[in-house]
Amino acid sequence: MAEIAAGELTDGRVQVWKVDKEGNLHSRHQEVKEAHLEWTPWSPFEHPGKGKVRSFRSEEHTSELQSHH
Repeated sequence: MAEIAAGELTDGRVQVWKVDKEGNLHSRHQEVKEAHLEWTPWSPFEHPGKGKVRSFRSEEHTSELQSHH
């Protein structure tokens, strides 16, 4: 089962992140604010750490990623 988190972007659209069972981080977001059916496809999300994602959290105006090598 994947870990999933969501947050609001500065323009009001929603972005969703997931970590799959292999530790790969993926993301997708709304194409247009309030367009519930128009989302980008899931794609790899580049993060500052190298290696796989061990855990992540999303809080208002902040995010944190922990990587392991």
